Formats: sequence, structure tokens, C-alpha cells
Amino acid sequence: MGTFYWMPPELFETKNVNRDPQAGDVYSLGCTIYEIYTGTAPSALTLAVIRGERLLLPPLGVWTEEELDIWSCVGSCVQARPADRPTIKVVKQALQDIRSWVPCKLQLSEALNPDPEPIDIVKIRKWVRQEV
Repeated sequence: MGTFYWMPPELFETKNVNRDPQAGDVYSLGCTIYEIYTGTAPSALTLAVIRGERLLLPPLGVWTEEELDIWSCVGSCVQARPADRPTIKVVKQALQDIRSWVPCKLQLSEALNPDPEPIDIVKIRKWVRQEV
């Protein structure tokens, strides 16, 4: 079991004993990306999936082409049926293929960090490749 809003819908079925843990992790990853972008727990997303509804993805907002690609990936990850979700290898490839992503500079308070360093996207991508 896990935290309610990040739990894949198959964990709510008491009869379902043949669970694919990787498919569940992919679902939770989609929920996590949803939370990162919206700043809110994926409660509406999870409840919609449990009810068999589809939540509007991406949520209302202004999104870059790269972000729309990420939202497409999220939509694939949060499919109700585990068999309909991509594998982690497919998700990894989709995220790596977003090549034109340019990080923004963080606006840190002078009190918190008087000399902020710019984000090094090469280091971030290298770390992601090692972790996934």
C-alpha cells in the first residue's frame, strides 16, 4: 500500500491479486509529475481515474511544447488499466527526448543564497540517466 492519492487504482481492488508493481510505480510517477506541475496533490486525478473518468490534461494554463509533451506522458502513466500504461523504459525515453528544454534561473533571496549558481542542465541530465 501507499499514500492514497498516488496509489494506482488496482490497489483499491481487493480481488486483484496479480498486480504489476512496475505498472503501479509508473502510475505513481505520473501522479508525482502532476503534483510538481500543479503544486497540488493529485487527488482530483486519482479520484477521476477510480470513477472511470478522464481528467483534463494538461490543466488550464499556459504550457510550452515541451511541457505539453510531459503532460502527454503523464496522461499515459495514469491510465486506469495497468496494461495500458507504458513501461518505465518508454517513460524514460519520452522524457529524454524532450531536447529543447531550457531551465530557468532560480530567483533566490539574497538572504538565502547571496551568490546563486546557474542550473547546469548537463549535470541534471547525467544524474537522471544514472538514476533511471
